[in-house]
Amino acid sequence: MKNGIIRKSACLLLAMAFAVSMTACGKPSAKKLNNAVSKKLDVEEVKLEDLEDMEGDEIQDAVDDGILVHTNGEEIADVFEDELEDVDFGEIGDQIDIDLDDWDVEDIKDATIYSKVEGTDSKSTAAMSTSEIAYVIEFEDSKKSDELFTELMDKFEDLADDQLDIDIEKLSKDEYMNKGNKGHLVLNIDSNILVDALIDQSEEMTGQKVDKEQKKEIQKAMGDSKIIIAIYYDSGVLTMFFGSGDDDFENISTLAKALGIKDPLTIENSDEMIDGISSIFSLGLGSYLSRARAAAAEIQEHNENVQAVVDEIESEVDDN
Repeated sequence: MKNGIIRKSACLLLAMAFAVSMTACGKPSAKKLNNAVSKKLDVEEVKLEDLEDMEGDEIQDAVDDGILVHTNGEEIADVFEDELEDVDFGEIGDQIDIDLDDWDVEDIKDATIYSKVEGTDSKSTAAMSTSEIAYVIEFEDSKKSDELFTELMDKFEDLADDQLDIDIEKLSKDEYMNKGNKGHLVLNIDSNILVDALIDQSEEMTGQKVDKEQKKEIQKAMGDSKIIIAIYYDSGVLTMFFGSGDDDFENISTLAKALGIKDPLTIENSDEMIDGISSIFSLGLGSYLSRARAAAAEIQEHNENVQAVVDEIESEVDDN
């Protein structure tokens, strides 16, 4: 009898300990991100006031290696007092139709920002930098931030319905969730998705099929790039990961795991999300390719003009 009671008591204590440990690590925090970046990525923290004093080249060198800042709204207001003097959050909110009248930087209780931007020497014509960003912002008033999050998500759902033709109900729970005081949005888009989107747009606009050579040109322009955008909100805590470029973004996976978040790189977007979001990217890509072709044509014309002058000079020399 006693042994049974002891076993049951031990099981109960273990269960309680497990529950407490799960609760403790279940919600992201600025401190957790700061520790994870410092220990797992071996990036040293930079004081905000030191960052503010850096010159452009110094900041670029620091960001190339990875930069980590742990701060709060009061410190931001103090260090960037002059820069923030003319900032009106209400006016910014009006421009995006969001009520920010009662907001200022001091509403930030705690924040950690990690950023790394490396230049690449990609062989593709779309050579670009590789960027990865992660941040966690904790707000002073969770109820106030809940209301803002709800408003932002309402705006996104209106945009999805009215302009992107996305049916929210068809999205998977891994890529989108909105429960008022908790939610997330994950976009995991690689070059194949973007190339297909651009081809679809081109064929729709021209009424002509894109042939293999044209597809190769588009693939060459895109390179092997991807874009990851993952936004999470949980009762006053905002977490975001962003990555773009030619990279596997293992650091983002590492940090997500450390914060207790499912790795956003393992999330596959539904066809519903891809079709809607790709339309935005394809418009930008179409513009890029048009500019690239125009620039190439100008270079070709310039080279031909230069060669014509050289030929004329050589002809004159030969005649003399």
